[in-house]
Amino acid sequence: MELPDESGRLLASEAASDLPSQQATGLLHEQAHVEQSGLSRSVTCAQRCTFVVVLVVIGFMATHLVKPQHKHVSAEETLSQPHHATLPPPPIATTPGPTTTTTSPTTTTTITTTSTMPPAQRLNVSSSSSRAMEFYDKMCYYKYDGKASADCFCKLAHNERCREKRCSCPQGCSKDITWRHSRSTTFRNVKEAAGCGSQSAKALLTVPESYFQDIRYLKTWCPLGAISIMTEMLQESFETYQQTVGPGSARQCLHAANGVSQNWLHLHTFCGSGNIDGMPSAPHQSWCSTMTDVNQAEALAVAVMEWAQRLYGRHSSQMPSTCSEMGCNIRGLGGGCFCTPECHHFDNCCPDYADVCP
Repeated sequence: MELPDESGRLLASEAASDLPSQQATGLLHEQAHVEQSGLSRSVTCAQRCTFVVVLVVIGFMATHLVKPQHKHVSAEETLSQPHHATLPPPPIATTPGPTTTTTSPTTTTTITTTSTMPPAQRLNVSSSSSRAMEFYDKMCYYKYDGKASADCFCKLAHNERCREKRCSCPQGCSKDITWRHSRSTTFRNVKEAAGCGSQSAKALLTVPESYFQDIRYLKTWCPLGAISIMTEMLQESFETYQQTVGPGSARQCLHAANGVSQNWLHLHTFCGSGNIDGMPSAPHQSWCSTMTDVNQAEALAVAVMEWAQRLYGRHSSQMPSTCSEMGCNIRGLGGGCFCTPECHHFDNCCPDYADVCP
């Protein structure tokens, strides 16, 4: 086999330059194999060197002249590409806001009493309670039964039983001496107070519209509405005194059940340092207190009912139906049984009257 001449080598080099690097390399390897197999020992050193140089040139051309298969990106193109790197969120700036402090003035009224019973817990009623008002309207309103002489006060109280009756009061029943309230009436007392000093000696009386002979009857026959009614009486009498008699403190008193002069529950209101009808007196005869502010009314009403409890037994929220529950010498109201000697006359003695009240 004949070796390629010089022109053949050049043609091979040019052909290899036009081929991809892999094809050119394969061709050269094939050619080298053919030449190596056909070489004879007679090949000169010059010919071998020439062939090696040709191979080196072909390899150089294949490496540097064949273009890479990737796209060149310019600097401008790089800057124009969107940047998708995720940046950490900026820190949240926290600026403390202004601190505003509002101070509201409060007024505290302190009433000193000898009470040991919480106002609305044990007695279970409040003057502002709608339940107490409803109870009064439905179950705590009693028409005058006429069994005790109280026609004058019945008329002044505007009780249903006496509204159409003529006035039997010595001072009259005109509107200029009576002041109607929600459930009570205040009117001018025919008696005057003593020891009033610079205050007027004029005195007032306040009565509930519902019939209660005395404080014991109120406690017994209006257990859930007693404080509500008494609060109104204390409050309205004090305000009426300020408006019609004069400004200043007012003393308010109630008779015990065995010391009443009129058989209708009535509250006396007169000058702060005075006395009337033997009151103030011993606790078993009367209850008295001096009011200086209308807001004291409910606390004083509680004190009244505690006083009644000490005199007439423990307060109960239930209507009594036996003499053992209500005690002796008290009549039933609203059709209730009696625990008085007259029960035989009216044939309405309580079942246990003979055993409890012989």
